[in-house]
Amino acid sequence: GFKILIIDTDPQGNVSTYLNQEKSNTDNTTTTDILDGEKNINPLKVMDNLYLIPSDIDIKKHNSEKIIGGSKLKKIYENENINTFDIVLIDTPPTMSSLVQEALAIADYYFIPSKPEFLAVEGVGQAMSFAKQTIAEVPHTNPVFLGVVLNQVDTRRGSYQDFESELKTRRAVHHAMNPVPGAGCEPLKLHRLPAAIPHRSRGLRRMNPQPKI
Repeated sequence: GFKILIIDTDPQGNVSTYLNQEKSNTDNTTTTDILDGEKNINPLKVMDNLYLIPSDIDIKKHNSEKIIGGSKLKKIYENENINTFDIVLIDTPPTMSSLVQEALAIADYYFIPSKPEFLAVEGVGQAMSFAKQTIAEVPHTNPVFLGVVLNQVDTRRGSYQDFESELKTRRAVHHAMNPVPGAGCEPLKLHRLPAAIPHRSRGLRRMNPQPKI
């Protein structure tokens, strides 16, 4: 299968906590270490073909820095260990911050997960504008927007219908529905709907064009 690395840039560290609940591996590299200039990168092995560079509370000091001259995270791709991965996923904070810009600056693609709630539409639009601004201002930044990924979708709920209706007033983009099991939802599929955008963006980096499966 694919060899995958997850890089957690979120100060809340939800992904890090979920994948490394014991937090006992203190010898592994954190995202803060990389932002501080660490070149010897040692990801945590979660299981076969899944590795993690966790976040920690100290990453907050990088949350409001200006990105001048490019991303600090970009140096990870000079590391031989990192170049063995087929896919690198970057989890970002749910804020308009330099940590999100760091992720966008090194990603080939990005997408935005969101709950299908009417009030989320405004936040999605603001996040997309932030991504566009980052792409325009940060050197060598040009990730492709894949769309909005909706989770906890139940098409019977009025909140989903309001969300979908509002999205249809915007430009068409792809979004995938991740249905709630047993809730009578539509199966997972790809739609082309007018408009959608982020609350929380994710970076996606494909390292090898033809990974082994």
